[in-house]
Amino acid sequence: MAAPRVLRGADVLVYINGQKYTQVREVRYAMDYGEYEIYGVDDPFPQEIAPGGRISYRGSVSGLKLRADGGLQGAGIRGIITSVLETPYISLRIKDRATGEDLVYSTKTKVSNESWSVPSKGIVVVSFNFIGAKPYQPLDRVVPNKKNMSEV
Repeated sequence: MAAPRVLRGADVLVYINGQKYTQVREVRYAMDYGEYEIYGVDDPFPQEIAPGGRISYRGSVSGLKLRADGGLQGAGIRGIITSVLETPYISLRIKDRATGEDLVYSTKTKVSNESWSVPSKGIVVVSFNFIGAKPYQPLDRVVPNKKNMSEV
């Protein structure tokens, strides 16, 4: 049996609105499943961990600034600042290049803020944070049946 292979950053592709985001340098994301502790009366230790039902998905993308690319607005990632209410959702897909597996996929993601780093000698970096609703991880889109449940 072959040894498992470690996933490297070079093996990961990032797609925003179905288009490969080639400027990406780093992606960070975190999922909070909303679980919390339930304590008994006068007990310093939790009795159990309960599902919270509120899942949050947040992260950041850091990328290179290209000349005359229009920034996040030009790429369709963020709407114009004069019409904040009309800012659309974007889709965000983080994918394994070798296997084609989606590490994370969300069709309802919004950019919550943007920051720039402009060093006097170096490369200009544009970063943005996002908030996603209903992200899918690899097994979330598998429909359970007898065949694939035995494989899990």
